[in-house]
Amino acid sequence: PAQYGPRVKALAVHLNQYHLLPCKRSSEVLQDIFGLSVSQASLLTFTAEAAHRLKPTVAAIAQAVQSAPVVHADETGIRVQDQLQWLHCAVTPTLTWLGHHDRRASVAFEALGVLPGFKGMLVHDGLAGYRRLDCLHSLCNAHHLRELTFVHEQERAFDPWAQEMIDVL
Repeated sequence: PAQYGPRVKALAVHLNQYHLLPCKRSSEVLQDIFGLSVSQASLLTFTAEAAHRLKPTVAAIAQAVQSAPVVHADETGIRVQDQLQWLHCAVTPTLTWLGHHDRRASVAFEALGVLPGFKGMLVHDGLAGYRRLDCLHSLCNAHHLRELTFVHEQERAFDPWAQEMIDVL
């Protein structure tokens, strides 16, 4: 059995989680650069250890996001073992909180626990679940621009109006 120090473990997790290299490729990089034969199973163990050690940090980020004056929230579909799930984010200018859930809106918000109780200005895409939260709401201009671009490119009857709104935003 091999033993790896904290720097090797940190680099392996960094390659896999930050640079999004698959486990196999992360192991290959460690082999190619350092001559280390790190199994994919070891890499998964390192990632689980890092997640455990980061729990207090993630909780502190969630608490700071909850007390921020303005938070942007969104969700995007991800595949987890071939199942559609959702990666939720709550973002301030200096913090990003991420969590995944198998649902997209209210049920996920309650389970993840970051958005319920938030009282500041929540910037979002208008998903119905967000509107149920007891806070101030603002719709995201990036989502407006995406919709207007579609209208501009596909619905020629509204073309001048859509382009003018894009320019304004």
